[in-house]
Amino acid sequence: MSILVNDANEFRKFKDLLGSEDLSSHEIIQEAIIACPKQHIINSDLTPYIPPYWKVQKHMRGGIFSLNLVEIEMSLCDDRLMSLPTVNDLRIELKDKPVFNARVLDYLLAHQEIIPKEWKEMHIPFLGTIYLDNFGFSCVRFLCWIGHGWDWTFRCLEITWSEHQSFYSIVS
Repeated sequence: MSILVNDANEFRKFKDLLGSEDLSSHEIIQEAIIACPKQHIINSDLTPYIPPYWKVQKHMRGGIFSLNLVEIEMSLCDDRLMSLPTVNDLRIELKDKPVFNARVLDYLLAHQEIIPKEWKEMHIPFLGTIYLDNFGFSCVRFLCWIGHGWDWTFRCLEITWSEHQSFYSIVS
């Protein structure tokens, strides 16, 4: 169930009504997405989409927040980061940076109209959620444009980068 809240103040009032309860376990917020006009509220504490036969290995919780794509810092991974041999090396290098988890990816895929057109040339990792695939490999999901529209793909943490693959990292 989604809840329509007209503005941020109304959302705060709703949140205050629930008191100090953990909002992520409250049945009203189980769907995790609260749509506000011109605002996109995401509960990143909830479990993200899990592909069939996969498991979530690690999910960094980020609470409930308003996603503002204008304020997101997108940076092309520089030569030093691109020289890291694997996704896991990149994840370790960025461990002190605030990165988004797969709940944000799920939200963007559900609301593709808010994804900037400039992102079509990018592969964007959501390093805050690590999965175990059906073969037992640790993986990260990426947002990418695949000819006809937005979708997700994945990379195993220990597989080396293709020399032609570049991506942007999101720092919230």
